[in-house]
Amino acid sequence: MREQLLRTIKLAPEFAPAYYLLAFVHLVTEEHLDEALQMAEKARRLDPSKASYVLLLAEIHAQRSDLAAARSLLDPLTRDSDPRIKNEAQNLLDRLNNPAGSRATRDAAAKMSSAIPAEPVASSTTRTLGGDTSGGTAIRDGQTIETSGALPTVDELLARYVEAMGGAKAINALTSRVIKGTVDIPGVSRGGSFETYTQAPNKSMTIVDAYPMGRIKVGYNGRGGWTQTPQGVQVVKVAAELASLQRDSDINAPLRIKTNFAKVTLAGTSQIGYREVYVLDLQPAVGAVERLYLDAKTYLPVRINTTRKLGAVLAPVEVYLDDWQAVEGIQYPFSISQRFQKLTLSYTVKEIRHNLPLEASLFEAPK
Repeated sequence: MREQLLRTIKLAPEFAPAYYLLAFVHLVTEEHLDEALQMAEKARRLDPSKASYVLLLAEIHAQRSDLAAARSLLDPLTRDSDPRIKNEAQNLLDRLNNPAGSRATRDAAAKMSSAIPAEPVASSTTRTLGGDTSGGTAIRDGQTIETSGALPTVDELLARYVEAMGGAKAINALTSRVIKGTVDIPGVSRGGSFETYTQAPNKSMTIVDAYPMGRIKVGYNGRGGWTQTPQGVQVVKVAAELASLQRDSDINAPLRIKTNFAKVTLAGTSQIGYREVYVLDLQPAVGAVERLYLDAKTYLPVRINTTRKLGAVLAPVEVYLDDWQAVEGIQYPFSISQRFQKLTLSYTVKEIRHNLPLEASLFEAPK
């Protein structure tokens, strides 16, 4: 359930019931309560009219022993027009005010967990991610390309993309970038970490530390690439892999798509979840074609179909980019999901800093 709900959130980040149900699952299983709190708060922000979202948020606060926060949410609900919400809020509030202490609080949350039903999905186009009202499970995943209708030129589309990212002036002003965050492997492990260091014009080094992979470093020093795994250090020799690493190390990459790729074509339009997207095919000088999906409204990337190193081989991967936020005028995805055939890596950005001094040795292969 968690994996499918996370996928739903990636495809439809404005769909509040997915956040609600994920928070509910965490509460019932008494696991990942910090994430449950974030999910419930997101659902509430997306649809503040739903009293059931507020009630669930109060229960999570109670389960986390934050009684003051729970009470502040429950008190208005005791006057709600819905008798069910009103009664459940009053019952939980009474239990929280019980002087028996934290055990009573935990028991109250446990009892209330079974009382809150999962958020129903209205019988409309929101029944499935593909908008199919027949109740099927087909997902609009960008595979069907439409070529009819008026389309912008490649140059027009790339110009809108650069502008959406923050504009050429802001991007060109970058001398270095440091990104840090967490990485989860759904169904396998949680709480890993990652760091990415990039220096103009084309140096980078990334560290990923997550079970069961262990600590992995990938670097490019402007001339060549390398990887370090628990098994040792290797120089990148495969031409396609090296070219991909070089493109990923370009700090001005949004401005240089037509430079970094031998051919750029607009395949047409498609849909990913509820999003209308433009589909750009990017042909590198060596290696397989990459496919870039740009949101037709925001012109920010939704997904990239490309290849990445997985173990000892380059493997196809779908990279989903969500939760875009501005940092000093430049847009970045704070939620990134790499979906390989049998493995998903979910990255959450916690910090982005620009123009810090970086040591040149950082990008060199370890001895």
